[in-house]
Amino acid sequence: MAMWKTEERRFEALAVSAVVALGALGVLVLWAPGVTSASGTGCTAVVTGENPGHNAIQLAINAHPGGVICVTAGTYPEQVTISSSNTVLKGAGPTKTILEPSAPLTLNTYDYDTSGGPTAVPAAAIVLVEGASGDPTTGVTGVLVEDLQVNGVAGSTTPAFNGCGVGYFGVDFQASSGTLVAADVLNVAMTAANFGCQTGTGLAVYAYNGHFNFAGTNHVPDAVVVSHTLVTGFQKNGITCDDPQESCTLTADTVTGIGPTSLTAQNGIQIGFGAYGAITLNHVSQAGTYTGAAGCPVGDQDNYANCSGNEGAGILLYDSASGSLVQSNVVSRTESGIYYYDDGTMDGGSASTTISHNAVYSSNAYGIVADGAPGGGDSVTITFNAVSNRPVLDPTVWGAPGILVDTGTFHISGNSVSGSKAVLGASNGVSQAVCGPSTPGAWWSPYYSCATNQSTPTAAIEGASENASNPTTMIIFGNVYTLDSYRLSTLGVLGGTVNVLT
Repeated sequence: MAMWKTEERRFEALAVSAVVALGALGVLVLWAPGVTSASGTGCTAVVTGENPGHNAIQLAINAHPGGVICVTAGTYPEQVTISSSNTVLKGAGPTKTILEPSAPLTLNTYDYDTSGGPTAVPAAAIVLVEGASGDPTTGVTGVLVEDLQVNGVAGSTTPAFNGCGVGYFGVDFQASSGTLVAADVLNVAMTAANFGCQTGTGLAVYAYNGHFNFAGTNHVPDAVVVSHTLVTGFQKNGITCDDPQESCTLTADTVTGIGPTSLTAQNGIQIGFGAYGAITLNHVSQAGTYTGAAGCPVGDQDNYANCSGNEGAGILLYDSASGSLVQSNVVSRTESGIYYYDDGTMDGGSASTTISHNAVYSSNAYGIVADGAPGGGDSVTITFNAVSNRPVLDPTVWGAPGILVDTGTFHISGNSVSGSKAVLGASNGVSQAVCGPSTPGAWWSPYYSCATNQSTPTAAIEGASENASNPTTMIIFGNVYTLDSYRLSTLGVLGGTVNVLT
């Protein structure tokens, strides 16, 4: 199955002493005595309204690098760029201060992680944070964006977005450290005809450093925090964090996809290609629900039976850095809830990851999937999660397990698994037809092609292994099963082995 990619901050104290009257072009410069906190009432500049040039915010940012730019209530049709470390862009609240650029959007940057060279894919970002270095050990903390709304609705009518060769981002931390807090990022999507573009189009929040074109020399390491932020109406991914030496802490965010669609394989949150992620206390829903891929049955929820399409996940760890953590999140109404995948490219196939204390329910497919790299060197801990799958409409599709693991060592304990029964009789050992990739015996799938369906018993938890080189070890104890009379099944094909320890 193919998945596409896709605090407190410290600032210098303000020594101030006077109030200055309204400046040019709608920018009020305000000096407030005795203010030491940028997140309090202290503002280096206050933008009170838009100007005829639609660049009032950008003028304030340019005039006060490293300053605190406060923006009052109103709708500002701007794309803004912040390049100076320790800059703060602060609104009056996400329903009051709205950055909503008019169509057509300007292609003001590039997606530096695409193939073909660093300028192969031009991109439009509404808020572009570029080159603002940050190092938490020294107190240099990048850029803070807070208390505002970023609305990308103009992307749906921008003529330049009539193909898949451009990128579109809401808030883009590009080779930069920073924080996005108490914000709304809405409607970052291309024209309807191109909603199915599977690359870097329609990424609501994007944090990356351009590793694949700059060989890790482009302002790394970078640390990005996204917290208490609403992300919805996006096209491809809600929050994306990619590249080695990129670290993302995502806390108490709400990410909502568009629900069942035949157009694209959405991911609510993606940590990929060597990035580290700490994902806690988020609520992800209605993302990753890709239906109707060519050659797949309606309502297909077998992530190996991808046929010619792709399926997504609520939370996707795709070649993420070792030590990444998914904890205490709620994931609902997605294709797969939480999906860990490692092909060994970024870490040599020996990563460790913890998935714990999450609530995953109403998945079309698996609740939790952990798919390790060839050789079986990955170690994944799956503990104290509550997983409850729901029935799907198509009775010909087999009942997906609540938890599926494949290749590696998996510690599975203290989980509550309920209702893994997509069809009548599933999770009771009844064999259901399943199919896999177009290449039989592919290392990442124990199943044959869709042309040669296998039958396998469904269960609440399943372990798989496709050949002798990719063993699977399951250490299982203390799990609770409800409505799942068949608790465990193992599938080893082509010489593969699944070892179960209790």
